Amino acid sequence: MTTGSRDGTIRGTPAYMSPEQAAGGGADRRSDLWAFGVVLLEMLTGRSVFAGDTPAQLLAAVLNHDPDWTKLPAVTPVPVRRLLQRCLQKDRKRRLESAADARLEIDDALTPAADEAGAAGAVASGRQRPAWRMAGLATALLAIVVVAGAVAVLNTRQGTLFSQHFAIPVSGEVSQMALSSDGRFLAFVMPDDSGRHMLHVQPVGAPRATVLTGTDGARFPFWSPDNAYVGFFAGGKLMKVRPSGGAAQVIVDVTPSARGASWGSKNVIVYSQRAGGPLWRVNADGTGAAAVTDTVLTPDEQSHRWPVFLPDGDHFVFWGGHFTKDGERSGIYLSSLSGREKAFIVAAWSNPGFARGGSLFFVDERGQLVMQAFDTNSGRPSGDVRVIAAAVGFQPSLYWGSFAVSASGTVVANPSTALHQSVLTWYDRGGNELGTVGRPAIMFNPSLSPDGQRVAVDISDPKAANVDVWVIDLKDNTTARLTFDADEEATPVWSPDGGRIAYQSASTGTKVKETSGLGEGRIAAQRPSVSLSIGNNNFPNAWSRDGASLVTTVESVGRENAHLALFRIGDPRPTKLLVTSGHQTNGQISPDGNWLAYASDESGESAIYVTTFPRAAGKWQVSAGGGSEPRWSADGSEIFYLDPERTLTAVAVRTGTAVTFSSGPPRPLFRAPVRPPISNTDFFSYDVTKDGRRFIVNRYVRPSPVAPLNIILNATATEPSNSSFRLIAP
Repeated sequence: MTTGSRDGTIRGTPAYMSPEQAAGGGADRRSDLWAFGVVLLEMLTGRSVFAGDTPAQLLAAVLNHDPDWTKLPAVTPVPVRRLLQRCLQKDRKRRLESAADARLEIDDALTPAADEAGAAGAVASGRQRPAWRMAGLATALLAIVVVAGAVAVLNTRQGTLFSQHFAIPVSGEVSQMALSSDGRFLAFVMPDDSGRHMLHVQPVGAPRATVLTGTDGARFPFWSPDNAYVGFFAGGKLMKVRPSGGAAQVIVDVTPSARGASWGSKNVIVYSQRAGGPLWRVNADGTGAAAVTDTVLTPDEQSHRWPVFLPDGDHFVFWGGHFTKDGERSGIYLSSLSGREKAFIVAAWSNPGFARGGSLFFVDERGQLVMQAFDTNSGRPSGDVRVIAAAVGFQPSLYWGSFAVSASGTVVANPSTALHQSVLTWYDRGGNELGTVGRPAIMFNPSLSPDGQRVAVDISDPKAANVDVWVIDLKDNTTARLTFDADEEATPVWSPDGGRIAYQSASTGTKVKETSGLGEGRIAAQRPSVSLSIGNNNFPNAWSRDGASLVTTVESVGRENAHLALFRIGDPRPTKLLVTSGHQTNGQISPDGNWLAYASDESGESAIYVTTFPRAAGKWQVSAGGGSEPRWSADGSEIFYLDPERTLTAVAVRTGTAVTFSSGPPRPLFRAPVRPPISNTDFFSYDVTKDGRRFIVNRYVRPSPVAPLNIILNATATEPSNSSFRLIAP
């Protein structure tokens, strides 16, 4: 056994650390008993209990492997076997409580030995057991008590003083993550080969993860306090599933733009109902859903999101703020179930993480993962801010960092800033790839200009922590930036004449900017935009044929469903177009201006419908088996959409005067490898040329190589080491 020093090796003895220490938690007398059990087992078997070539592999073995009980000598007394099994319980609640309990077990083991030593001819299992063997066992047990006690003290006093760093490989791009409260298991979302987001569970330190079936579209996982369930969002539902697998269960309905949840010790879940608005609470059985933070937010707080419960199950921290780089009072707040008061803790740009003792983790303005101590009663920060990781994946459209923190102080961070990259790619109707446009980036909402010469798209810049609209010239593949404000600006839509682009600004709502001179210089590109002042929860989807109106998706406050509205430029009051029981989105006006295609989940799944425009009369469903993202062909003879398997599908339609409409059967064209939506501003992942023969698709790009995840044990330790260990998959 060796211990490390301050020169970069782990302090303590990894092979003798208890699972709670290996997961980054603190040590107590039950940790001492674990170390005692390891030493005792090694002395009886003559071999190591946990094996590994590096400290990281040893820690992983402690967390994930069980002792090989078959290696115990056949003559090992039953009380000794019982003692070992009680000392080496991974769950310390099931372990021996104290050294006094261990001594009783040892006494039980030694008493038969003394009896046999003084009784010649004693028979065990049909043959004599030599007295010298039992006496030697007694001596060994007594010696082990001393040795194991020393090892346990060493681990307890040295193992928790220093943070320990290593990395684990992953087979794909990890996005949202959550650690179990004991830090032993990591739940994360990772796209499969087709780009579908699936929930995975992996023991920390293990080389492989288990895919949980039935979690297609999973987002923002979180654990129950007893680690019996992993919660997640998918398909407009807040759900839970066993980490070992099985059928997922619905807890409560949410909007597709929900942002994070936390499951407290009182069996209450605090969750985001939608991207903009207050936090809600619900009992774990799905009852009692109600708003828990301010139902009417201030102008400086457009959203409450990313809640994290504190250990008392009443208080929680969350991110609240404004989607602009200079938003005042944007950061981490403290609130509680028992009252709607909130206390501002610290300015931050991301979701919070919390570890016992009052350690708060978040991403700062430099994109670093940092830790700040604070008083859990008053919410007041204390001490210096400490950098935990110099680089962590950050998504500015979500104000979310790719990290997870356990209550025990284990941190998992994804260092990659290339999260969810995609590249605009041309496909023909047969799914043949014809070429790419521009460079890979974190982008969405491609919109082809009416003349087919340019494409507008919103691009996220993690380094600048902002989202802007850009325009790419398809002839020479040059790119020009359209928007320059500090606000998030997204969802570009070309006017019918190609002279203007409407887009959504996070602070002021829908804006319109002229495109003449775009690309001829920075000054031309920065010409002033016109704000239509219709609220920051309105997202432009389509222009009317005369360019005088916009169809927008309105994300309503409270629990009201998202709906489509008609905004006439010059009138600040949008008019609701349809009244249905579900969420409506992606409104698209037909080329002749008489019809409106849209997506709605009123039937329980998203499907494509058509109604008359501008006054809705009648309704026809054109999709079969679900669908989203409708687009019209330029002559109005076809509607395209994505089915639930992301197959680009075409439907022939025939329109007439008044309410004459008919459609043919859906015809699958090709599987579109689109990047799944991330933000509530992600409406369209493709567009189609006027002749309906080519499609520009926002194709998901898997990073190569895939960056490993960084694991930091004892991240709250006061004296972090500089050690760095890498766990290599066998």
